[in-house]
Amino acid sequence: MNRAGTGYKLWKHIAKALQTHSAAIKAALERYNKCALAMQPPHRMLQWEQVIEYAFLANFDLLQDTHEDISKHPWAHPTVCFALDTYFKMCQAKEEIECLNIKICQVITYMCNKERFLRTCEEKINSVHPTLAHQVSQCRKLHSQFNASHLKHLHDIALLLGFSGTIYPGESALKGPGESNSEPTIIIPTCLLAPIQPPPSQIMHRNTLDSIQDLEEEEEAECEAEEASHALQDVLEVSFDLE
Repeated sequence: MNRAGTGYKLWKHIAKALQTHSAAIKAALERYNKCALAMQPPHRMLQWEQVIEYAFLANFDLLQDTHEDISKHPWAHPTVCFALDTYFKMCQAKEEIECLNIKICQVITYMCNKERFLRTCEEKINSVHPTLAHQVSQCRKLHSQFNASHLKHLHDIALLLGFSGTIYPGESALKGPGESNSEPTIIIPTCLLAPIQPPPSQIMHRNTLDSIQDLEEEEEAECEAEEASHALQDVLEVSFDLE
């Protein structure tokens, strides 16, 4: 309550909550002590100073005051409790090993089937649409870039003492369309098979370039003709001078 940043409203709220809970705990403590005195023989009573020091329900050793002291049973001994916990953990570990053996086989099977599926798609598409086949190749490389690392980890697991699984691929039961264990059927949209037409702006730009090129060629031809005419005129003038 005295921490920095605690406003007045929050302080009042905390104080009210503590007061309410304290009243409830005191009422429960009074009922418990009355019941403890009514028991034959009377049981140990609890004091308020003891209760406020308890942080968890397990701190209330109520069962020790019953007609049967369970702390004397063998299973209540800490060593026996530890042994029981260890036993059940080992039982759970065996179940977990069986599940992991299945998961390991599933991972290897999926990696192999996915690689084969994408390679088959790439080969079938390459003869029809090489550009699309290149994209499939990029997708395959993206999916398989960590396969070598995964296989190395699985191989290291297989070398562990007591390994009971297998790292050989199995056969997937999922063979529907698009599944990694299915035979790919290539369906290329018509829009991808049609030749790509340049946009009108590019066509107009191309036509403009052609027109400019034609004009330049015409100007060059006129210049060449004019130069030839001047050269012929010079030759004729020289001939007349000689005469």
